[in-house]
Amino acid sequence: VVQNTIDGTFVTATKSKEPAFTIDASCPLCKHSLMDSANCLDGYPSIKMYASLNGKSGWVSMTSLYGIFNLIHEHEMPENTVTSFFCPFCHSSLPSYSNCMECSAPLAAININSGDAVLEICTRTGCNGHLLELNNKVR
Repeated sequence: VVQNTIDGTFVTATKSKEPAFTIDASCPLCKHSLMDSANCLDGYPSIKMYASLNGKSGWVSMTSLYGIFNLIHEHEMPENTVTSFFCPFCHSSLPSYSNCMECSAPLAAININSGDAVLEICTRTGCNGHLLELNNKVR
């Protein structure tokens, strides 16, 4: 779906609010897959990351359905708190290339489609701001 969108050939016949595709995510730094098939959300493997906020660190699992914002987390994440996200494999902070257009918090980037595209997610708890960059030639 992502490649078809990049090519301009993706067509959907539905006007449903259902997500159009699942995301296959990886760390933009070490390239390791972030997909966690042992812990599914919404019927699909989740995207596993680590998060740090208010002096606590723990795992976060995010749905891999684009356009759905479900997540579960090890520790409480108070609303309106900016969180740092890390790769569970290389332990590097996920890079931020821009700020959220909805709340101005930094966006955390993950590669999708083997690095052909980037999904940037808002680091502010409770904000669903995100950016899907389909042409990843700049990074």
